Amino acid sequence: MDEVLINTTTAGDQSQPSVCGLQGTQFVVVWEDHSDNTIKGQMFGAGGAKSSDQILINLPTPPGPRRQLPVAVEYGSGFVVAWNEQAAGSAATAPTQLKLRIFDADTLSGPEIQVSTSPVEPLIRPALARLQDGNFIVVWADKRADQRIRAQRFGADGSRIGAEFRANTTPGLHKVPMVACLTNGDVVIAWRARITGPLHIRYQLFNAKGAVGSEHITPATTTAAAMAAIDGGQFVIAHLNDFGEDATASTLIVVEADVYKADGSPANLHLVSTSEQRIQATWPTLSPLSGGRFLIGWVQLNVDQPATTNVKARVFSTKGPLGQVVQFNTSTGHNRFSLAAVAASGPAEEVAFAVWTDDTQSGKDTAGRAIRGRPLTVPAAGF
Repeated sequence: MDEVLINTTTAGDQSQPSVCGLQGTQFVVVWEDHSDNTIKGQMFGAGGAKSSDQILINLPTPPGPRRQLPVAVEYGSGFVVAWNEQAAGSAATAPTQLKLRIFDADTLSGPEIQVSTSPVEPLIRPALARLQDGNFIVVWADKRADQRIRAQRFGADGSRIGAEFRANTTPGLHKVPMVACLTNGDVVIAWRARITGPLHIRYQLFNAKGAVGSEHITPATTTAAAMAAIDGGQFVIAHLNDFGEDATASTLIVVEADVYKADGSPANLHLVSTSEQRIQATWPTLSPLSGGRFLIGWVQLNVDQPATTNVKARVFSTKGPLGQVVQFNTSTGHNRFSLAAVAASGPAEEVAFAVWTDDTQSGKDTAGRAIRGRPLTVPAAGF
């Protein structure tokens, strides 16, 4: 099927989508609605048809609070959405807090909770992960450099499990918090470290008692990254490898990935998403698949073609690439960005749903930026 328009509201810009699976047969897409500064949501079946009306994710309030950068994850019988929120009528420099709301899949309702106990960075998206015991964890960037990457576990009912804790050891204005739960129940929290020199990725493992070992440093220097746990107890970190802006270079920016063991040590498996030449990749994503496979997604600009971007993806295993690169978007021209993707295993097949912000101003949304997406069945041997 062709790509679909996700949002129903078409006034103003819609942006920054996130997507999660639900019970193996549905998907939930959430995003920023700039027309009223709310977080909206929409449910889809595995075939790409809408299975609900558009949902208001945050609790109804008088107009004013600014909400942005939502993220969603499935847990138990429902899903959780977290976002950054700034109070109504406040200055641009006013404190921002992290909030979340838990949704039961049957009633599409649940409590809204303030997560953070101190101001958070308003322009850094939080991260969520479902835990092996049915609970979940949220990770975010604090405003304080010495308390930068913080986390809190929650029960399925929204109750806090333990105290809020700091994930990073080395202080700095770190960005891009990421979190994944491994098959052994441990949690790995990663971030793009901002200390001295080039930006690089660090990560720390945790069990129920606290940190496991010390903070790990990867050799990758990058401006964007993604992380996911895979079957077999390992995890994957994807990043952008920038070869510079030399117009004669065969490849300029490409998504690469490295696999790590459950103890945090490198599995010595380095993967390159594509062999296409003279491209600039952005917005890397990672989606776990069954059987230890995973999907790497990205937005791609071909520098020798008209200025337009496309959503690309490829299936990998811990032995290397499977199949070929596939393109998710079916419309042409203009630009796509803010990519998110997830895969769900239903009773008959495995489906990946990629969603993105789109500025084509076509179809039923011609007012501004829109949220579009497309589900694709994932063959066992790749596309």
